[in-house]
Amino acid sequence: MAVLSGIIISGEYVHSRISDQTANPRVVKKRALYLLVISIFLTGQALILVAGYHHSEYTMTCPFRLWSGWPCPLCGSTTAIFSLYAGKWSEALFFNPLGIMMYLVSIISLLIISFDLFTGKDLFYRIFRKADQKVFVRENRFFLTALVLLNWIWSILRECH
Repeated sequence: MAVLSGIIISGEYVHSRISDQTANPRVVKKRALYLLVISIFLTGQALILVAGYHHSEYTMTCPFRLWSGWPCPLCGSTTAIFSLYAGKWSEALFFNPLGIMMYLVSIISLLIISFDLFTGKDLFYRIFRKADQKVFVRENRFFLTALVLLNWIWSILRECH
């Protein structure tokens, strides 16, 4: 048994001296999920802020676009989010409909996570688990792939006109 920064590690299990609740694998998974979602959201927001700050001289190009010359499925998302911030919903949807939907889902997710953190509930974790069981199953892979492909075709057609 070894003690490392207040955490006792024995075999496969991690036990906290403060609370037995942290030994629960569900709690560990929930915290990891919340941390991952918050980290991804904050990283995206930081990139959007940098892009917004340098918007007039913003020339960052998608690596896929640099390599292939074609837009990727997410190309136009930053411009769409700027349009969303300006209250131009139809313009935002024009630039990247899937990007806007993903952004709105991330905002709602962050609000639910904030609610969970303040109330001690696990609503986001339960929603995520249910979505994982219902949405991300083999039967829906074709639909999700088709959605991304349609968004990609939209990006390519938008660039051509």
